[in-house]
Parts: sequence; C-alpha cells; structure tokens
Amino acid sequence: MTFITKIHKSISRTIAFPIKQYIERKVTQSLPLGVSLHTNYYSDEKTCDMQVKEFELRYKVMVKNKGESNPFPENHYCIHGNQFHDPCDFYSSTAHLNIMKDGQLLGTTRLVNGNDQLLEMESFDWYRLRDKHPEIGNNIIEPSRVVACPSIKGGPIIPLLYLHSSLYCINHGIGSIIGMFNYKSIQLMRHYKKWTKFDMIVDEPFHTEEFIKGNKCMICKLSITDSTGDSSVFVLTNLLPSYILYRYKTIQYNLQKVVNR
Repeated sequence: MTFITKIHKSISRTIAFPIKQYIERKVTQSLPLGVSLHTNYYSDEKTCDMQVKEFELRYKVMVKNKGESNPFPENHYCIHGNQFHDPCDFYSSTAHLNIMKDGQLLGTTRLVNGNDQLLEMESFDWYRLRDKHPEIGNNIIEPSRVVACPSIKGGPIIPLLYLHSSLYCINHGIGSIIGMFNYKSIQLMRHYKKWTKFDMIVDEPFHTEEFIKGNKCMICKLSITDSTGDSSVFVLTNLLPSYILYRYKTIQYNLQKVVNR
C-alpha cells in the first residue's frame, strides 16, 4: 500500500465514521410520525404477531395481488394458507427487518446469514456459491422477500428498509451482501453499477425452477467491509447515497400529501 493510498484510507475512515453515526441517529430517532423499525427472529415452534403480519403481507403482494399473472401454484413450498414462508425464515440467525406505522406493516425483508446456514440458492442447488467461489467466505448475508404495502408505492419506505438493512450489516460486522436477481433486470443492474459499488458474480443466468418455473437469476456481491473489517467505502458509496435518496423521497412524499389535501 502506497503512502497516498494510506492517507486516502485514513481520510475515508475519518469522514465515514461520523457520517454513519449521523445517519443511524436520524434513521432510528427521527422517523416519520407513527413509524417504527423492528428486527425480529422467528421460530417455527412459536408464532408471533409480527411473523403473521410479515408472511401475510408477502402472500398479499407476491401471490394474491398478482391475479392471473400469479406464478406460484397452490402447492408451492412457500404457500401456507394465506401466508408465504419457507424454512429459511425460521433459521435462528435469519433477521427479519420490518417497518411499522400505527400497527400496520408497511415494508419487510429478511436477511439469511451465511455464517450459520446455506443460502436459498445453495439449499436448492440452484447455484453452489461457496463451492464455486470459496474466496467469498461465510461472512455473507442474502436479503430476499423484499415487499412493501402497495399503498405506499413510490414513497420513502423501500429506501428506509435498505438503510435499516445496511446499518444491520455494518453493526453486525457482515463482510458482503449477496443479491440474487432476475436475469431480465441485468440492464438495470448495469445502470445501478455506474453509481453503486458492487461486483457481478456470474456471467450466465441459472434456473430457479423450484421458486418460479422457467425463472432464471444472476448474482451480485456488495462488499460491506474490506479485509481489515473497515466499512468506510460502503458508508461513502452506498449508505450515504441511500440516505440522500431516502430524505428526497420523504420530502417528495410529504409535499405530495400537502398538494392532495
């Protein structure tokens, strides 16, 4: 490492730490009226109210609201009555991040922890991520089942959910986020890559037949920390832009409510 590089990393760390603290304080203490953030862990042996709300919102958004275009048959491994869940949801290390407002669930995602379990793609042998890329290691998290209440479409909830997830990863020392996405979104992902720092893991899409028949996906890796455990680059290139987007969406949403009165 050159002297200039060392200076650059030192400056980045000096700047990134207070920025992360500021964003975390604003995200957790200055939320819109009635909004609260939650981190939950579920067990298949005990049901809680948040778990029911999350699984029912998934079913509503991913299945019921799709109508005739619903890709999930009634005997799908995730469908259980009016709930949508699978074994990954009940791993003791799987974090469920939820955003509530006045008792209503607005947005949710889950984070499957690779330190303790196989990711969904590995469980079904869709893609043997760590067999093919052992350098990735186990300190990874896969976000999935990201859904939001249709009534808040275009608002700040999804950016807030991303901030909630990012802060969780930083605070738990996670090395990388592994994202699996539909191969039809590759052009959009390449667009995002212009301003968001992530790496594509696969060159060719792979089938995920058990989830959606005929569906094909690809994988990207977003590094949270470097080899020294420092998250400065992630804070400056991902967390900060996401916070700016969240603030913009919040202001835009509030102004729209005023206009519609």
